[in-house]
Amino acid sequence: MLDPWRERDACGVGFVARTSGERGADILGMALTAVARLAHRGAASNDHSGDGAGVLTQIPHKLLGVAPSERVALGMFFLPPPGPTLDSAVELIEEALVGLGMPVLGWRVVPVDSAVLGPLARASQPTIRQLFVGPPTGPLNAPAWERRLYLARHVIERRAAQSDLAPFFVCSLSCRTVVYKALLVGTELPSFYADLRSPLFETAMTVFHQRYSTNTLPACWPTTARSIRSGAIATQCAPASRRLPLRCGSTTSSC
Repeated sequence: MLDPWRERDACGVGFVARTSGERGADILGMALTAVARLAHRGAASNDHSGDGAGVLTQIPHKLLGVAPSERVALGMFFLPPPGPTLDSAVELIEEALVGLGMPVLGWRVVPVDSAVLGPLARASQPTIRQLFVGPPTGPLNAPAWERRLYLARHVIERRAAQSDLAPFFVCSLSCRTVVYKALLVGTELPSFYADLRSPLFETAMTVFHQRYSTNTLPACWPTTARSIRSGAIATQCAPASRRLPLRCGSTTSSC
């Protein structure tokens, strides 16, 4: 019997960063090349659905049309298919954020190419959307805002679990970073996400991860590249009451 608490991982992980902090498209490009060369650290099912790969980067302001001086946080979500359940998920997220004093600025449909995925991954593909979030009212520094977003993520996850919303997963919710991941192998990551191929995607750092679990079936999108989540490591398919406590990311860049 499969026990998610007895997984055995042998993943490939690394990062690329520019010590000056200057952003550029070349950093992401090098990271995507590196994660593609970690394909031997990953696995795939017999239909070629990968075990999961992903990257964590700084929020790409130029790509998203947001000025660096603007105080905007970004959430990356795996949500239910279009319909009433998706509407309920969106409402839940927005209510949680507004309840914690953070305005919802708008949603973005993340452009993807589902044809890249294997049949198993494609059949379970969630709706992938990004959410722009404004800062709380009143004086608030970047670390305090990041903690508020961290709290919001846990409130959202708990309410989603109580409402039995599925699929539902918060990949990232931060004023500093964003996560792109999917149920595929690293070589397919930029083919699936059009954003990752854009020359406007500029970052000074990228953490990359190719997942490989020796005794689990790659059938759950939330577990893909599970080390890639706002600088935290956690078991994501376990019930919220049994998850290991998460730590805030240690990145020191300003929002």
